[in-house]
Amino acid sequence: MKRSQFFRILVLLLVIFAAGLVIGRLSALKAPTTVHTLDGRQVTTASQLDALTRELGLSPAQVAEFQPIIEEAVEQMSRLPAGSPERIPVFRETVAKMRAALRSEQRSVLDRLVQETEQRRRQNLRQKAGAVSR
Repeated sequence: MKRSQFFRILVLLLVIFAAGLVIGRLSALKAPTTVHTLDGRQVTTASQLDALTRELGLSPAQVAEFQPIIEEAVEQMSRLPAGSPERIPVFRETVAKMRAALRSEQRSVLDRLVQETEQRRRQNLRQKAGAVSR
C-alpha cells in the first residue's frame, strides 16, 4: 500500500468518525429537566402537566398554554436545592400565570392544590429539621 493511499484512508476514517459524532450529538434525545423535592420525588415538566391535566381537567389548548410556563418553572427550580426558600417566589409566580389561564371552577381546584403543596412543603421541612436535630 502506498503512503498516499494510507493517508487517504486515514483521513476518510477520521471524517466518518467526526460525522458520526456530529450526527449522534444532534440526534440524541435530551434528558428531561428534573426537580428534586424534599420528600424525594423527582418532578419533570411532563409529570407536572399530567398531574395538572388530571386534577384540573385542562383542555388541549390550556395544556399548550401551560407547557412553557411549567417548563420555565421546572428549569428555574432545578437549579435550586430542595426546600430552598428561593423556590417559593418561582412557585407563586408560576401559580399566578396559571390562574390567569383557568376557568373559575378550575381556579378553586388550583387553590386547593396550592394549599396542599404548601402544607406538604412545611411538613417536609419540619421532618427534615427534626431529622437533623436528632
